[in-house]
Amino acid sequence: DAIERFDAALRLAPDSADAFYYRGRTHQFRLDWAKAEADWGQALKCDPKFVPALVDRGRYRMRRFSEIFIDCGGGGYLKDNVEANLLKTQAAEDFAAASKALTGDELHAVEAMVRLAEGNSSAAVDLAERAVGRRATDEELWKVLGDAYYFSSNVDAYQRTAGTQSLNIQKAVDAYTKAIELRTNFPEARAMRAPSRFRVSARAD
Repeated sequence: DAIERFDAALRLAPDSADAFYYRGRTHQFRLDWAKAEADWGQALKCDPKFVPALVDRGRYRMRRFSEIFIDCGGGGYLKDNVEANLLKTQAAEDFAAASKALTGDELHAVEAMVRLAEGNSSAAVDLAERAVGRRATDEELWKVLGDAYYFSSNVDAYQRTAGTQSLNIQKAVDAYTKAIELRTNFPEARAMRAPSRFRVSARAD
């Protein structure tokens, strides 16, 4: 069992950021998000500049923020939601910290996530599109692009721009699908494509 192997590794090296990070990834694959976030936090205690943990924790926090956004019916209802505002701030901090250690297309991808956390979805889409344009075989970048369109469609829903919302959610589905084509075993992309497809079908109905 993968978890047991990482547990054993941590008994031998309790300050291993890698072991905490990959145990967190294993929890993520099993959809045990709370344990995943906890392990990424432990990895960052071992190494505060551990970029993969910063990025994955930031993505998870943005995912939770988006869920609250949808449940509340849009941004205007989040003004006094302490949890949502904290998640958004924490995600922006994670992405900003990660961006300091990156260059090139990887930097553009993380900057796209910073813009998402800041609520600037149009800038996020632009940065992600540019990164994908230069590295079209990078499934992680396609996942970021899908996230950019997915979260921008949430903003469109709140602003009642139905045409743009419909277009962006379909683009999110397309980007997640491309990511999965490039890496069949990509649970994060599959996890986001499912609600995106549901929203496309709901609008069609």
